[in-house]
Amino acid sequence: MRKQEQNLSSIVALFLGAAQAKRFSDELNTSIIEGNVTYPEKTHYFAKDISSAGGTIQLLDENTKKTAGSSSISEGRLNKNEGAVSVGVEFLYGTGDASKPGSVDYNTAMPAVLQNAVITLSQNGRVLLSRPVSDAFAKGTATGHAEKVLELRVPIAIRDAEAIKAELEFPTGTSMPAEVSPTEQHMFLTKIYTNVTQRKA
Repeated sequence: MRKQEQNLSSIVALFLGAAQAKRFSDELNTSIIEGNVTYPEKTHYFAKDISSAGGTIQLLDENTKKTAGSSSISEGRLNKNEGAVSVGVEFLYGTGDASKPGSVDYNTAMPAVLQNAVITLSQNGRVLLSRPVSDAFAKGTATGHAEKVLELRVPIAIRDAEAIKAELEFPTGTSMPAEVSPTEQHMFLTKIYTNVTQRKA
C-alpha cells in the first residue's frame, strides 16, 4: 500500500508539473492545478498494416477510428480533457488479417528492417519521442513482456484534443516484405502506457 501511495504521489507530481508548464489545454491545466481530476491507468494503442512499407509512413491520422483491437485513439487525438503522461512504450509485430487486427498474435520476431526503423511521436511540432524500434529490444532476447517495454527516462506528456503525429521511418533503401497472402499482412502495434486525467465525480 505504501508503494502505491508513493507511486500515486509521483503521478500527481508529474501531472502538476506538466500543467504548470501548460502542456495540456487551458481548461485541463486549471483542473489539474485545482485538484479536480484523478489519474487512472490506461494503455493507448494503435495497429497498422505495414506490408510493403518503406520510407516514412503515418501510423496514426485523422482517419483513424477508435475500434477495439485496432486503436484506442480516434481521429488521431485524445479526447478533450483527457491528458496523458507516459513512462513506457512497447512495439510489437505479427502477421495476420489486417481487417481483424484484434485477432493478430503480436509475438513474432521482427525483421531487421523493422527493428532498425525509427518511430517518432510529436504534437504541433514538439517531438515527444524519437527512438529506433530496436530500443525496446535492448536485452536482445525479448521473449518476455517486460523485456519488450521501453521505459522512458523522461516522461512524456500528451496534450488533450491535439493531433498526435506518429511516424515510422524505415532505413534508406529498405522496405517491409509484401503481404503473405490476401488475408495475412505484416502488422505493427504501438502501445503507450499512460496515466490519464479523469474528472472527479
